[in-house]
Amino acid sequence: MLQKTISVGDTSRAICCACQAVVPTTDALRNVSFSYGAGTVSDLLVGVCYHCDTAVRVPAHIKATRDALG
Repeated sequence: MLQKTISVGDTSRAICCACQAVVPTTDALRNVSFSYGAGTVSDLLVGVCYHCDTAVRVPAHIKATRDALG
């Protein structure tokens, strides 16, 4: 299955839990904390909500890498 390459500055749409709406996003490098509190990933490429600046989307290839690492 071919996946689109995601780059800084790309735009898309995603659901933002903070805004409780589908919002426009821009892909950017951010420092993101693990949801289970075990640290932070520096310079992770994520989709950022245009309205509230929250990281709302992680590209599929990054999710696959995370799953592979366990």
